[in-house]
Amino acid sequence: MTVAIRFEGKLYRALNPIYAREPLSGRGAELYGGRFNPRGMPALYTSLSIMTALREANQVGNLQPTTVVSYDADIERVFDSRDDSALLKYHMDAAAPADTTWRDHVKATGVRRGEDARLRPPPHRGTV
Repeated sequence: MTVAIRFEGKLYRALNPIYAREPLSGRGAELYGGRFNPRGMPALYTSLSIMTALREANQVGNLQPTTVVSYDADIERVFDSRDDSALLKYHMDAAAPADTTWRDHVKATGVRRGEDARLRPPPHRGTV
């Protein structure tokens, strides 16, 4: 079972300009929580494409002011969401990462998909 893979390459991130001075802080996700991180846990949501990064940052309503940055990344442990057995370990299936109703799920249950404090994966290490 492959749970993590190595990634080296270009990543894109779209973020609120408020956080542009510290684009590696994960502060917005820390303050508000995100698709896969609870409030209080900083996270960087990155993409292999600029358009996906823009869509992730602007899920609600119209396009908002957005800063787009790119990183040359070398990350030792990236969760491979293409691996069905890895997803099952976190109580998810292949559709869960792209689920557009994730906010509704969090509002209704208070839990993000795959979130279980007992099952938190080890931190992913690398440089961005």
